[in-house]
Amino acid sequence: MFDFSLIVSGIIFGIAAGISPGPLLALIISETLQHGIKEGMKVAIAPLITDAPVMIIAIIITSRLSQITTFTGIVSLIGGSYLTYLAITMLKLKEVKIDIKKVKPQSLIKGITTNLLNPNLYIFWFSIAAPIIIKAPNLGMKSSFLISFYTVVIGINLGWVLLVGKARKVLKSREYILTMRVLGGLLFVYALYLGKNGLGLIGVI
Repeated sequence: MFDFSLIVSGIIFGIAAGISPGPLLALIISETLQHGIKEGMKVAIAPLITDAPVMIIAIIITSRLSQITTFTGIVSLIGGSYLTYLAITMLKLKEVKIDIKKVKPQSLIKGITTNLLNPNLYIFWFSIAAPIIIKAPNLGMKSSFLISFYTVVIGINLGWVLLVGKARKVLKSREYILTMRVLGGLLFVYALYLGKNGLGLIGVI
């Protein structure tokens, strides 16, 4: 059985991951401009490869320690802090600068390496995604989050490949900035929820 709230959470986090400026977005744009749509798509699907081992490790470690209330509380606070950082970054965003010329040509392997070296991948899985999946009571609900998250992330990444001819204009458009700010507000609300939950678990409130 699928869960609507987890689907919504997956969509929100998927949009945040897909449209936020970062190494993977830079590679998608660079590869598509320099080597064509095929190479851009290789980079776009990199999360499907890089996230699997991180996801498994995060779920195993977090599930074994989730019985410790203090640990769960600390994880919630870290997740809330991370989302607050992302939210503030999105709310303050005025302009996106991605220098294509400074990005060396990348293959799928280089794209995977870049994503694996991104600390945000580990912060997201250990403090946010893994706890969400562990709390979901059945496989259907766990799948709700994963399917919605990766469908949106990969869909947006592939969308960037198709739009890359106008990428610079899109990244500088008012619509893109407004979207980032709205998403930042949603992430901030979720951050407050995680913060309150974490403080409650460690006995502060």
